[in-house]
Parts: sequence; structure tokens; C-alpha cells
Amino acid sequence: MQRASPGLEPNTILGHAYMIPFDNRKKGVTEFQVVVGYKGLIDFARRSGHITSISANIHSSDDDLWEYEEGTEARLRHRSGVMQGEKLHAWRRVPRAYGG
Repeated sequence: MQRASPGLEPNTILGHAYMIPFDNRKKGVTEFQVVVGYKGLIDFARRSGHITSISANIHSSDDDLWEYEEGTEARLRHRSGVMQGEKLHAWRRVPRAYGG
């Protein structure tokens, strides 16, 4: 119920949050903890207005294009191939809606 107020309801098909049972051996009871899933974190990020989009993919050894550069002008260019080769990297890109 703690996560329902910001709009994340646990254990729904949306996958925003999950109620996970844990045994509290000191108290001799089972307690539940709400854990935010990655879909809930994406929902929070989108609603914040600080980002324009979120994307992720896997870089495979047989990809058509893979260019990555770190630094103040970091760049990532990726064009997937047939994705049957060795999995080399997982990546995500979160562009900001503004510079702040």
C-alpha cells in the first residue's frame, strides 16, 4: 500500500511493483515488502518530465553497427544484426528532456 499513493499498485499485470513475502524470524511472522520493478521505475521517470524516452537493447557480436564513446559528449550508435552471435553488452539510453 505504500507504493499505491505515487500510483504504483503492487502485483498487477503492469509489473510496476511487487509484494514480496519475507519471514521475520525474530517476530515469528511473515512480513511483506513492496519492491518497485523496472517498469515502475520507468513510469516514475516518464512522469517526472525530465526525460524524453527510454530505450535498451543487447549488443551482439554479429550486429551491423556498434559505436560507443564515453565522455562529456558521450555517444552510442547501435544497429542490431540477426542477434544470434555472442552477447557482448547490454545498454540503455535515457535522453534528458532538458539540460537541467
